[in-house]
Amino acid sequence: MEKKQDAIKAITPIVGSIITAELVIDRLNESGYMQLGYGNSDVDSIVSTFLETLGTTKASRADRFAANRLSKKYGAQSVTGIIKLYASLADDQYAPVIGSVTQLEDKWVNVMSFIRKRAQSQRDDVIETA
Repeated sequence: MEKKQDAIKAITPIVGSIITAELVIDRLNESGYMQLGYGNSDVDSIVSTFLETLGTTKASRADRFAANRLSKKYGAQSVTGIIKLYASLADDQYAPVIGSVTQLEDKWVNVMSFIRKRAQSQRDDVIETA
């Protein structure tokens, strides 16, 4: 990874040794404070969230382009939040089937509609029992 090597070179004079710099970079990357992915950190966060929460093993180039478009249109935090929310509701029989970030982009309106309907039905259940 070229980005990691550049970061290590930048931090080494501050911390005093290459080994310490590597440990600092690894820790920052693991904790989410630093993204050392392929390119745009927003795209990396969307793709990694999708892969982790929905269990997909690979992301194609088209998925990265779709993540970039979603990030520009809705913001990376919103998209990752929707992915996590969808993952928690994905076992519902009426949930749209999403297998890739490209499909998420294509079915964005359906996913949002499904989430809104589920939230509304949960609110109605709470009101009826109260």
